[in-house]
Amino acid sequence: SGFGGTLGYRWHWRGQQSSGFLGVNASVGVGSASTTTMDSGGMSTTWDLSVRTIAVTGNIGKRWQLDNGFNVTARIGAGWASRTASTESADPSAKQAAKDVEDLLAFLPVAFDGELSLGYSF
Repeated sequence: SGFGGTLGYRWHWRGQQSSGFLGVNASVGVGSASTTTMDSGGMSTTWDLSVRTIAVTGNIGKRWQLDNGFNVTARIGAGWASRTASTESADPSAKQAAKDVEDLLAFLPVAFDGELSLGYSF
């Protein structure tokens, strides 16, 4: 589970709302997750984690502005992401599990971004 926010800019190449566009977004997200570790004796333990993401993406898309004020927007993009995982547990195994998850998330520092929305221009 998680939540986040995005701030972005769009440049419409026809200079109007009903056109294609290029954009850039900066986003921040926080969430919770869990991971399970197994010790040498075969006992498994589940640890709660907090995951934070910072991403910057570029995108391309199109907005169709309808005469009644409604609009449909579609876009797709990709960019860079940095993700961190942490735990509030003081247990060394939990700290190692958080580090292992963070290392896995850092393996591909890529973010994907997309939108398909219905809006209203006023």
